[in-house]
Amino acid sequence: MHFNSHDGLLYRTAIRFSTLFKVNNVRYYIVGGYALIFHEMVRNTMDIDIIVNEDDFQKAIQILYEIGYTKVIGDRLCIRLEHEHFLSIDLFVSTIYGPHPSPTNTIEYEQNIIFCTVPVNALNNSINKYH
Repeated sequence: MHFNSHDGLLYRTAIRFSTLFKVNNVRYYIVGGYALIFHEMVRNTMDIDIIVNEDDFQKAIQILYEIGYTKVIGDRLCIRLEHEHFLSIDLFVSTIYGPHPSPTNTIEYEQNIIFCTVPVNALNNSINKYH
């Protein structure tokens, strides 16, 4: 999968929610497979994992419900949502699953798609640890 594939389902799913999150001031960042792809690491993924600021978690769920996502499983800390035409989304509340979104741990790609910087930081730390 090439990251800049603008016609791909992964990209279309990210554009769909990131635009709505931006308009509604939902603080988030993408982690997991899509973040690794963004950071040029080879990885396949069939969903998008998102850490949402704990104050915005319920708002993010409501936005996804409004665009046709349905709950598969989850609680007040994490939830898996599915959609007939887009990839599944796993939402995780910040502080439990990762730090709050901030300028020091996120990087914005075009169309307001926000990724974590953690994969690169973690990879660099792991490499430096053994050198």
